[in-house]
Amino acid sequence: MNRQINYINSGNRYIVQFLFSFWILFVGLNDMIQRYFLEIEGVVVESKTTSPPRPATYYQIMGSDKIVRQYIAGPTDKSLSRQMPIGTHIKKMKHQLWWERDKVRVDDFTLPGPVTITALGFMLMFWSVSQWHIRRSETYRMPNQAL
Repeated sequence: MNRQINYINSGNRYIVQFLFSFWILFVGLNDMIQRYFLEIEGVVVESKTTSPPRPATYYQIMGSDKIVRQYIAGPTDKSLSRQMPIGTHIKKMKHQLWWERDKVRVDDFTLPGPVTITALGFMLMFWSVSQWHIRRSETYRMPNQAL
């Protein structure tokens, strides 16, 4: 009975660590995935920037189909630049982290931070699963069984 209670208590610790590793993966991959799937092309026809503490620029962008769409550039890596003048032609294709401003390639997404955080999340996930498996096998070992 005592062994079963210890197993349940130690198992919960590894479940919490496993769930925490998912949160770390979300933090590491969120900006990269949102930037990766962003697709926008057109000419900036209007621009309005808000003030701090969380500055953002609201763009009105006219596409080649003459439809005006809104794009919000926030203070994170997933956003394109917040300082584009009216008349700027921008092109951000899906499945690319770089984009073009007036036919000049802009590669302003920093990879070391998200990659490091994602690697940390995967390492914590692997460690928590392996520790849970080790503890589980120790718990169900028969008393006379050799290590």
